[in-house]
Amino acid sequence: MNFDGSSDSQALISQLSHDARVAIYDEDNLTVPVISDAQIITNNLTEITTLLEAAGHSVDLLTEEDILDHELITADYDVFIIVDNIPRPSIFNLIKEFS
Repeated sequence: MNFDGSSDSQALISQLSHDARVAIYDEDNLTVPVISDAQIITNNLTEITTLLEAAGHSVDLLTEEDILDHELITADYDVFIIVDNIPRPSIFNLIKEFS
């Protein structure tokens, strides 16, 4: 999914309940999708954060270390987003527990 300010992106963001608490996985190790022939890939965290905050949602970027410190919990976040990457094995179970 591409959050780029397009009408499709805005429609997806508007489907979240107002003032949703969003956590986004902040990881520099990106995985190029198999269906993509892109030479340069980015996790677009700035763009996604800007779009979500403009729609009235609170957004926090969580690193692997943050998740290992148990900061990803349903008491603090309504939504967890992973963009163009795969979580490190050390946090798989903690992410599963969130869902």
